[in-house]
Amino acid sequence: MKILLKLKAFSILINFLSTVFILILFMKLFPKSNSKARIIWSKFQVWFMGIKINKISQIDESADVLFINHQSLLDIPIIESVQNRNTAWVAKKEIADIFFYGHILKVPKMIILDRSKPKLALKTLLAEGKKAVDDKRVICIFPEGTRGEGDEVGEFKIGAKFLAAKHNLKVQPIVLTNTIRIIDSKKFEARRGSVTMKFLDSFYPKDLGEDWYEQVNTQMKNEYKNMMKEEV
Repeated sequence: MKILLKLKAFSILINFLSTVFILILFMKLFPKSNSKARIIWSKFQVWFMGIKINKISQIDESADVLFINHQSLLDIPIIESVQNRNTAWVAKKEIADIFFYGHILKVPKMIILDRSKPKLALKTLLAEGKKAVDDKRVICIFPEGTRGEGDEVGEFKIGAKFLAAKHNLKVQPIVLTNTIRIIDSKKFEARRGSVTMKFLDSFYPKDLGEDWYEQVNTQMKNEYKNMMKEEV
């Protein structure tokens, strides 16, 4: 059984590398269509992996920024596949520095942060985030700052708080479950399965009070626990 899971992971890796290569070339040749191309690519990945997406409520197409809990590389195509806007993902510089494949972030002008320089990273996030919103893009950020183990939603890092509060952006939190089970990069295993995504109510930071960030962190933690109980 383990061998089959690893073989499936290998097939997904080959598919990912080959299709991302094609996607990057397409975005370079047709920059005005890069958003639509990423959405089509994401829908194909969901289909190729045999994933069923169970949605609770609906995405708010007027939100400026999406807060998403992070478990797996699958989180990104899952989000891309269910929305229609031009996304601006917040990503670490280490990915952008990967030979050729780093252009998956550079070509569509994602928000790339050098986490080894915290002050510069925050300055970049605030400036590039404002530009993205002005360009009618939706910012996608993992407030935890890193991938979790799938047992809970972790503590939020400070960057997403400054971004939303500074520009008073309309925030929609999204809670995902089971993505780490479908693709576990640490164990290099993959399997078919279903992903549940719950779209929580949108809000403006100024409407929730000074502790709004802590409130959202707690809400996402609780929603995740409840959703996992229902899946057992």
